[in-house]
Amino acid sequence: MSKKNQNNGVPAITRASFTVDWMTATSNRQRSREQIGELAGAYLQAQIDLHNRVQLWSSYGYDGWDTMGMRWGRREQDDIIQLRSEVAQEYWEVFLPLITNVSRLDLCATVQFEEHPISWVSDAYKAIQNVAQDLPIVRKYSIIQPLVGGDTLYVGSRQSAFFGRIYDKGMESGLNEFANCIRWEVEVKKPMAQQLASELAGQADKSAAISSFVHGWFSDRLVECPWTPDIGYSAIQFLRKRTSDDIALAWLKSQVSPTIQRLISRGKLAELEQSLSIQISVRKGV
Repeated sequence: MSKKNQNNGVPAITRASFTVDWMTATSNRQRSREQIGELAGAYLQAQIDLHNRVQLWSSYGYDGWDTMGMRWGRREQDDIIQLRSEVAQEYWEVFLPLITNVSRLDLCATVQFEEHPISWVSDAYKAIQNVAQDLPIVRKYSIIQPLVGGDTLYVGSRQSAFFGRIYDKGMESGLNEFANCIRWEVEVKKPMAQQLASELAGQADKSAAISSFVHGWFSDRLVECPWTPDIGYSAIQFLRKRTSDDIALAWLKSQVSPTIQRLISRGKLAELEQSLSIQISVRKGV
């Protein structure tokens, strides 16, 4: 990304990266489980050879290990692989063809400025508050402001399929490589994570796709993003806004259709047609 001039007191951008920051996935296919175990085992051995810390891990019935950005576990019905930070960016595509389900996928934009933008996160929150004075806002926003600095703005609910956060990556990590960096991060959980991972894997320019996805997600939620995605790039189709008709049809498919099928199987077709004032065509086998 080209260097920007200062605008309204905001430092110029010196660098921006768009990456996968987390993936949690499982597989219940025997051959794939063996391959996942082999790949994870090779990574584990490399960390042991480098004298990096390795610890045993156990949760939700899984028994395995955890080391340097990767966690692996096995239980009777499936294997789990969890990738974090740089390890997620490097290996998510390696493991993706072997997994059955992605339960979490985090996409992020990390922007480095010439100077430390210490008030960026709090200013973003104030901007949302100003908009809220004129527009009805139903989304949840919250900010954490430690006394020592390093604010974090949360967008949405942790329990929802999508959850966003903007934070001072430099202060959070304490690493020189992230000095003066702010991070925009979208956490996507199941069932959306699987579709998003598949969509991203099919993109020729994954960095541009992540840039477009993260920018669009936060912009739609009134959070400013200082980078400009390539307008000529066809971003992830998953980002397409659902219309009210889409939402209604999805609700009918997931909630109403199973109930109708169950009632028909119990011989309640006539009562259904009377209740709904419609005629239902029953296919063979229903």
